[in-house]
Amino acid sequence: GGTCLFKMPADAAAGSGRLIVEYEHLGLSPTIVSFDPKDGLKLLLYSASFEANLARALLAMLFRLAFFAALGVTAGSLFSMPVASFVAICGLIMMQISGYIQSVAGQSIIVHSHHGEAHGPTAWDHFFGAVFKAFNAVVGPLQGPDPLELLTTGQLMAWPWLGSLFVIQVVTYGGILMLLSAWVLNKRELALPA
Repeated sequence: GGTCLFKMPADAAAGSGRLIVEYEHLGLSPTIVSFDPKDGLKLLLYSASFEANLARALLAMLFRLAFFAALGVTAGSLFSMPVASFVAICGLIMMQISGYIQSVAGQSIIVHSHHGEAHGPTAWDHFFGAVFKAFNAVVGPLQGPDPLELLTTGQLMAWPWLGSLFVIQVVTYGGILMLLSAWVLNKRELALPA
């Protein structure tokens, strides 16, 4: 499965805001054509230069790095170095598998019977469902489209989207981590100089 791109005149999308696209296979050999039910067809219009979009993608990656730096500093203030490294790596892994966490959190049956027989939700399903829903509540706001993927497919990263990333990743989550680490360091008894 590949992606087919067709160029069309820009004035075809102007006017009523409705564009009718028809597909007809004129080849001699039968061909299977499928359209992604989640995304469907996309009409991409020129909106900004590649350089401006690249700058916004780099800013989005900088916001994510700022969040991971705040996570590392907070873990370093709470735990010893090996445990802090482990916590930071776990945070990175959870960000990468956030889509999987979201899909499992939406299921009613998580633990399947090894005999293959159908059953209703068990106590384990409720327990693991609550755990994955809690993970999804924490990690869910941090997930979003990958800026590099948006950049390679030529999709615009708009300023409002970038602003929401800044508010969520840097201000909200980074601020919570900053307050937590400041509180922990304030409560610790520091050694006095001799």
